Amino acid sequence: AEAIHIQKIWRARNLLLRRYAPLFFRTRSRKFASFGTLQFTGMEWRSARKPRAEWVRLASEEFDAPQRVLLLIERFWRLRAPSLIISVTGAAKALKVSDRLAKTFGQGLSNVLKSTEAWVITSGTDVGVMALVGSAMDEYSVSAPLIGIAPWNVVRGARDMQAAHDRGEALSVYESGESSAPDGRVALEPHHSYFLLVDQPRGDE
Repeated sequence: AEAIHIQKIWRARNLLLRRYAPLFFRTRSRKFASFGTLQFTGMEWRSARKPRAEWVRLASEEFDAPQRVLLLIERFWRLRAPSLIISVTGAAKALKVSDRLAKTFGQGLSNVLKSTEAWVITSGTDVGVMALVGSAMDEYSVSAPLIGIAPWNVVRGARDMQAAHDRGEALSVYESGESSAPDGRVALEPHHSYFLLVDQPRGDE
């Protein structure tokens, strides 16, 4: 009887996490974590993959307990635990590569991802090597989770995303094309499938 009771509690916990996991997290202003789905527009996609991405806004302090963030990823976004995590980082500025190098990079990344249960993690913005990764995954129709971890306060369109969440809108449109705004904010890379947006003071990026 005790084992059955524990199983019921475990199932109830998992159901809560799948539906309401962001409510267990906070933003920097101590509000419940914001979240939603982005519908990317303004460009063509080579693959049949829907240009949508899930996002969550979390206070930077939440990342002090990475296991809790991992729980959100696995339960709320329902991602299977990876056999490999590939982290791709680079400067957030324009990157010029030859077509040959871009093709070699894309084929190599595709071969690895199609033979493993991997996650790819970048800083999620539409510049530099992050844009190269997103484009390669679209070019070679790679379905592995592409997760961007970016500072909330440098993301172009962040205010609109928050406003959509506050209105109770699960889906909001995100215009692709311009990688940066006049105020220095940077666009999210449209081939990413998930975004963890870190809410922290300006200047702490």
